[in-house]
Amino acid sequence: MAYWIWLALGFGLAALEAATLTFVLIWFGIAAVIVGLAVWTMPGLDDSVQFGGFGALSLALLVPAWMNIRDAARGFHERGIFINSVEYPAVPISQQRFRISLMADHTPEDISRLLTAVEEVWAEAAAKAQGPLALPCAA
Repeated sequence: MAYWIWLALGFGLAALEAATLTFVLIWFGIAAVIVGLAVWTMPGLDDSVQFGGFGALSLALLVPAWMNIRDAARGFHERGIFINSVEYPAVPISQQRFRISLMADHTPEDISRLLTAVEEVWAEAAAKAQGPLALPCAA
């Protein structure tokens, strides 16, 4: 898909979030914007990679209840990824999340490093959680 479709979807979901205040749609919107930026910086990115990336980011941005968000934040920090965690008691445990900020000077390599870090941090958290609840899901 064209990058502008992803960006339009992302900003549309963000606008819908502003109207509903559910704290759910914004994460799907951010995921769409990240994919849009990736497609913009890497023209010709295969559709399956785009949709796979959107799916992975959509799940990754919603922190599951089984995850220790502080350990995960430390894992990002150790990988040189600086993101803000929004955690209990500021929000209910079911609404804990990471806030990711992209800037115009982030390169495709930066985005790739972020995606790799998300995959690694989620795998480490699932291994620590151990058990049937350790599946990355949008809880």
